[in-house]
This record gives sequence, structure tokens and C-alpha cells, in this order.
Amino acid sequence: MSLYNDLTIDFGIISNENISDGITEKIDTSLFVAKKFLEKIPSVILPKEKNRRYFEITSEGFLYFIIGARDALLQKINYAQFFNPIPDSKVTLESIKRKLNENKGNDRLAKVLQLLENCTQEPIKLSPKIGDTDRSKSWLLELNNMRNQISHKGILYIAIENEWDTPAKLLVSDDVRPDNPYEYFSDCYKKFIELDNNITELLQKG
Repeated sequence: MSLYNDLTIDFGIISNENISDGITEKIDTSLFVAKKFLEKIPSVILPKEKNRRYFEITSEGFLYFIIGARDALLQKINYAQFFNPIPDSKVTLESIKRKLNENKGNDRLAKVLQLLENCTQEPIKLSPKIGDTDRSKSWLLELNNMRNQISHKGILYIAIENEWDTPAKLLVSDDVRPDNPYEYFSDCYKKFIELDNNITELLQKG
């Protein structure tokens, strides 16, 4: 993909046929749009402002819709499993985890809780060295944090202030600055697909 292309996203022909108001359709729609933005995210953030605005627009679009898919997945868990569902306006990651924990005597719900725990934990700092962090269970938390951060100021790290010849990096956290933003987001997208599939499989066994 050229790093200098105009930002044109082709969503194809959108049909209203066979569309319902179900939560599964909401997840699929959000993932569809997230992938369209993902395909446009550059693999390198060039120096001298050459593609930073392009990067910020594409990454913000991706983050908005992937977190939208996460929120819909939480709603799916809420309505599929609980006799007394949490009100829509109060469905959050933490409220769903609390509800699952209250029902952890149910083996399936315990497994759903574990799946959510395995991607929403705070990274563990292993040493003072930058990058020496255990992030194996933090990828969905990272996406959520970046979605909040980009809404306020952005997610770019510039190594030297006013050094226009220095390429910027994706700022996941003060300790995490991937060289290739496309690969980072693509890996998270694949993990979300797997998470959705695993949770859906557990919910369907109820």
C-alpha cells in the first residue's frame, strides 16, 4: 500500500437484505468497518508530518469500531447469560466481569470470565528497562486505552521534540512503542476475532 494514497475507503455495496437488529449483526458490522480502516493504516509513520494525519484518521477509525465491537460483545454476554441483565447504559467491561464473577459457579461463565481476564489485565513491568514488560494479557485493554487517548490528544510518540527528520511511533504506552503500527493493530484485530468466536461458542452451549 502506498503511504501517499488519498484516504478513500471502499465499503462496497451495502445491502439491507437479511439484516436484523441483533447484537451479532452489530459486532459483524463494527468488525467489517474496523477492517476497512485497518487496511489503510500505514506500516511506517513518516518523518516531517508526511503521513501523520493520514495515520491518525485511519487508526482512530479502526479503534472506534473495534471498541464498538467489544461493547457489542459485552452486550451479547449480558443478554445471553443473565436472568436479570444489566441495564444497557450500565454495561461496561467491569460490570460484566463482576456479574460473571458472581456466577462463576457456572463452568461456562467461568470460562467466559477467564477469556476476558486474559486480554484486559494491566501490563506487568519486569524491569526498569523500556520494553521489558509482560503484555501477554493486555491487548484489549491497550486498544481501549488508545481509543480514549486518541480522542483527546493522539497516539503518536515523537522521540525528539521538534525533530522533523525522526519518524514518529505508535504510542501504545510509555513503555510500548511498536515500529510497525499496521502489524500491531492487525494482530489485535485477529485476537479479537478469536475472542469473539471463543465466547460465542461458550454462550451457545447454554
